[in-house]
Amino acid sequence: RKSLGDSTLTARQVLYYGMIPGLLVERNIGASTRREIAVQTYIHQVNTLGEVEAHRNFRNLLQGFITGEQSSTASELQELTTAEKTNGKEVLRWIPYHLQYLLSEMHMHCPFLEEIRACLDQIPRYLESFPTAKN
Repeated sequence: RKSLGDSTLTARQVLYYGMIPGLLVERNIGASTRREIAVQTYIHQVNTLGEVEAHRNFRNLLQGFITGEQSSTASELQELTTAEKTNGKEVLRWIPYHLQYLLSEMHMHCPFLEEIRACLDQIPRYLESFPTAKN
């Protein structure tokens, strides 16, 4: 809090923004263009796939979120994660702030994912409410 000059910063906000100082500062001014470009590029690619491939791609995205496997996360989206070495293996950790944005955008712009639209709607809502939730 002190180093960022923000006495209102909470522990939940720090976690939501992935403990990334730039994002903690950025939270008051809005999303970066880099994030928007990465997400738009990914969504465009998903929308060029057929329905079966779009579903497979979304399952891989969720698998990467849970396992941290680099191969499950599209290269365009890897800049929206952090990486760490675990048992000699690089593991990707999604920054909730970025994941929330990605899933919200997919909810609005991926017609092939109609069957899982409820998932694409609810997960971002939970993530978005995390920084302001009460213990």
